[in-house]
Amino acid sequence: MIKINPTVIKLRTIAIFITTLILHSFNAYSQADTCKIAYLSELLEDKYYNLSYNIAKDILQTCDSLPEKTIYLCAVSYYHSRHYDECIVLCDSCIRTKPYTSVINDLTRLAGNSYYHMKEYELSKEYYRQYLEYNKNNGLKDDQNMLIMYAYTEFNTHNWQQAESIFKTIIETRLNNDNLTIENIHYSTNRDWYGDIIHDYALSCLLQAKEDMGLELLKISSKCGNVTAREQYSILASNSFYVNDIKIKAKHKSSFEEYLRKYDIQYPDSLEKSYDFWEYIINNNKNIVDLKQRVQEKRISKPLQNAFDQIAKGRADLTSVLSEYTIYKQGDLETDLSQHLFDGGNYLEEIRIYRSSIRNAFATPYGQIYISSSLVQLYDCNPLLLAICAHEATHYLCYHSLVHIWQYEKRKRNNEIMSTIAIGLNAALQISASIYAASSGIRYSSSYRNTMNNNLINLSYMLDYAFEKNAFYFQFKYSREQELEADLIAYRYCEMMGIGGYAYILALELLGDDFGNLKAEKQSDHPTIAYRVAFLKYIYEKERSNNEELK
Repeated sequence: MIKINPTVIKLRTIAIFITTLILHSFNAYSQADTCKIAYLSELLEDKYYNLSYNIAKDILQTCDSLPEKTIYLCAVSYYHSRHYDECIVLCDSCIRTKPYTSVINDLTRLAGNSYYHMKEYELSKEYYRQYLEYNKNNGLKDDQNMLIMYAYTEFNTHNWQQAESIFKTIIETRLNNDNLTIENIHYSTNRDWYGDIIHDYALSCLLQAKEDMGLELLKISSKCGNVTAREQYSILASNSFYVNDIKIKAKHKSSFEEYLRKYDIQYPDSLEKSYDFWEYIINNNKNIVDLKQRVQEKRISKPLQNAFDQIAKGRADLTSVLSEYTIYKQGDLETDLSQHLFDGGNYLEEIRIYRSSIRNAFATPYGQIYISSSLVQLYDCNPLLLAICAHEATHYLCYHSLVHIWQYEKRKRNNEIMSTIAIGLNAALQISASIYAASSGIRYSSSYRNTMNNNLINLSYMLDYAFEKNAFYFQFKYSREQELEADLIAYRYCEMMGIGGYAYILALELLGDDFGNLKAEKQSDHPTIAYRVAFLKYIYEKERSNNEELK
């Protein structure tokens, strides 16, 4: 559409102003308003958005009674100029006071879109459902762009089944319009669009444990060029055989049941927020309670209390080191994860994303959770990141690194317990400070560089090397049972949050680095991911079967 020349607009606006004054001088107020509305509406129809917000505001402030169409055009101008709150107020003023017509239904859609962009997804859904119901009752077609936002609204509020249904409708409608089938979709000129939508359609299926369907959709998405779908499909498809193999063996069931008895938590249904969940874990987790009680035993109180003190000192030292630098502000994703994980509680210091080609996430003894950029790219889904953060938060809150080192050294029966802990925590401190600074784009001063081990200058190389060595570099490697405990608590956390326990299973499956190495379970103190996934799938299927019997 051709845009209006601003000079012409100014001249015509002056003409309208003069005409309005003349009409007002003859007390022809309604005619003056009609003249003004007609012209300004014409400008709105031309979608000259840089100007239309002010014009729309002028219309609404100076004209008492406006046609629905004009109000709709004003709402459109508010929406496109990103004045979402004003758009909602304007839409609501008509929705609640005027007869419900097709124009009012369009205002309902606009209000839903505005709430969507404000990330008020629950409110957005209310308007979308009203809009769709009107269209259904009156035989009208749905706006496809709105349907896409509605699908992501359901996805972002973890209604996987509803999101799946809407994604399916969108894709089928688009295929019909493009005269395509699912088999030849990758030849479409819109293959990128199809690849993105089908990928998220696949995730909504996988998060409901519909693995076969999800894998098939990932395969189609990857054919459309979606790189993330291709990588996810490659990992999941190659892993499924090994997980099924270990899952059906009866000899593992007794071990699984033992882990459930030992580490499962029966949290009350009254818990609604993340903060309440972690508060319940800290006060009711048997291992945490036992650890705090053992501090009172004379035989071990001193070394354990010293270890607790060492962690507190390490946190203080880390804060002191980092206070010398201007640390970058957390990004939206990091802030969002922190907020959802603890609801603003002070259980965790922070969540940071750092640059690395190794897919990993870990918690330091000082309360930071670090996620590698490559893992963020692989997941491409906030619920999966939140699930893996819950696992790492469990390690931190349950003092797993401290307990494992202490128990390991206790078995050796020597007097080096505290020295080993100190070495491990000091290494963690240096690595944590380095990652923190590197992720913030900080240039090290010469004085700071001299305080660090020379091996830490090349951070990317050293981090990858450390992870390849299975965290021994940090000296807080977790035991088999600690990993399974963290898995189980993360699984329950996802259930409580409404994400669904399968979200954590999927997050774990996608790590996929040691799938197929099932025999390692017999020789190693560290469980393979395949074993851990099989354990969680055992729980999922057992509880689903029990729920079906109750129905």
